[in-house]
Amino acid sequence: MEQLLATQRIQFFDLPLDIRRIVYEEYLDDQCHPPAKVIHEEPLSALKSCWQPAILTVNKQMNDEVMHLSRIRTTFTSQITWQEFEFDRFTECCIRAREEKMGYGDMRHLRIEIYSPHPDRPMDMVHILENVDQLYYDLNYVERLQDLSIIFLENEVASWSRNGKAKESMNLQWYGDDEDGFSDIGYIFDHLNMLTNIPKVSIHLPDSLASDEEIHAEREDVEKRMMASFDDEMARTAEIRNETRHLMAEATPRLKETTGKMSRAAIEAACDYGLRKVSIKDLQYLKSIWPYTEVLADREYFPDHKYTGVAPSESLVSPPVRPCTCLRTAPRIESERKRALKRAITNPDWDLCPKLRPEVLGILLLMRNCPP
Repeated sequence: MEQLLATQRIQFFDLPLDIRRIVYEEYLDDQCHPPAKVIHEEPLSALKSCWQPAILTVNKQMNDEVMHLSRIRTTFTSQITWQEFEFDRFTECCIRAREEKMGYGDMRHLRIEIYSPHPDRPMDMVHILENVDQLYYDLNYVERLQDLSIIFLENEVASWSRNGKAKESMNLQWYGDDEDGFSDIGYIFDHLNMLTNIPKVSIHLPDSLASDEEIHAEREDVEKRMMASFDDEMARTAEIRNETRHLMAEATPRLKETTGKMSRAAIEAACDYGLRKVSIKDLQYLKSIWPYTEVLADREYFPDHKYTGVAPSESLVSPPVRPCTCLRTAPRIESERKRALKRAITNPDWDLCPKLRPEVLGILLLMRNCPP
């Protein structure tokens, strides 16, 4: 066989169909993971851009095989970012390719990919927890979900760890707060604990936490609990959700303030600290990525016109047109004024400009009161 492979050139379509499908899945899954900068430093519209994988344009046979794969695929992926909880682009294509309506109960294997919060935006963790809570709400009453995988993803921009330990964004431990807090992954584990009666659960932690034995022990406990059978957990579930919401509401003001300060620094750097003016549209784009600058105190808040060069009133109302008065016309205006005054003094009936009448009257009164 080895001699045959060495002497004979094998085309891609000479491979068995099952192997080709594995190649298609690997390629499309890789294409569904946007670059780190797009995930963490682009608005949501960039994540929802039109997706047309190049593999569909190779030839008709490959197009047909990929489309058939999308109709028979049993693994579906959802992504949780700081902006939203949604299916990835390949999963959306698979759902659209099926004629019947699909729900979570019709998915044999569901993958949940959770991206870490940006290190310079602590409020990201609050938004991620809100999306995880939405995940619990969607899966709570699903009866036929057979396999659930939770994958914590990180990249060169953002990580779930710091110095080998799970990061604690909610308590601002990494931003100068001395309080001992709960890790970001620990908060997510609390939400996942509320999901039970799932036959198979696997939680994958990032490689940066390989040495954190405490978080791995907690992961094993969460997996066991999610696969256990609990018939009446409504009271405990409500208690956990209320406690988590209370902690989020308590931490939100501090997180917003810290995020606002870091966002202001990021906008300052993008605008060369006020030396380079940007358009109002570009500033709005920056604020969609770096939010909460408006919550800063007056002494810390920088107004928009520092970066745009446009005052708030000027952005809504056109500036008034100033009359052009050059130095060359000034002496002529002064001489005409003097001639008008002289004519009024010598002839009181002279038709005078209203602006000069008070001055002329003052001169006439002065002349009447003075002796000749």
